[in-house]
Amino acid sequence: MCEICQMAFCPSGCPEREPSSVRRCPRCEMPLYSGEGVKAPDGVIYCKDCISEMDLSEVLQICEISDAVSLLGILRKRAEEQPRRV
Repeated sequence: MCEICQMAFCPSGCPEREPSSVRRCPRCEMPLYSGEGVKAPDGVIYCKDCISEMDLSEVLQICEISDAVSLLGILRKRAEEQPRRV
């Protein structure tokens, strides 16, 4: 029983209530709450820890980029689209 609201299951207004997870990371199954994680183009959301532990080939795969040369082309195109600072 919660010491604050005196209920077995805290209602949404109770400060002791843990937020409900929105999704789970498909790699480690950790709960992800709203605004957490990194969203891949296919809509799958990975936790930041799993993304940081992935090697480049895994990151390219989940980002639907076939190889590092394609990634460089995408980055160059984005850089060209950015306004130049004077």
